[in-house]
Amino acid sequence: MWRMHAERWLESLVLRNVPVLDQQLAAETPVYSQVPAFSASDHAMIDVLICTRHARVAVIELKTHEDIHLPLQGLDYRSRVCWQHQRGEFQKFAAILQN
Repeated sequence: MWRMHAERWLESLVLRNVPVLDQQLAAETPVYSQVPAFSASDHAMIDVLICTRHARVAVIELKTHEDIHLPLQGLDYRSRVCWQHQRGEFQKFAAILQN
């Protein structure tokens, strides 16, 4: 599977043990994969979204090949998440899931 869908394979490994990437990532909090990230008419997918031990949002973008655009893509996704958080969209979504 890792040859046919290398990023999805890598994502499955990360999802099993997120703190292996960084000890600040909280294994006990929910981990979300393939999270839609909207910005105006643009649509993107964040590979992994999780909280740190200090309750800060962490965006994890996985690549199996070198990508010169990775830093900018990560910043773009982070700004989208911050924008959605400021608008209270995460709280609205959590309320919908609880019902």
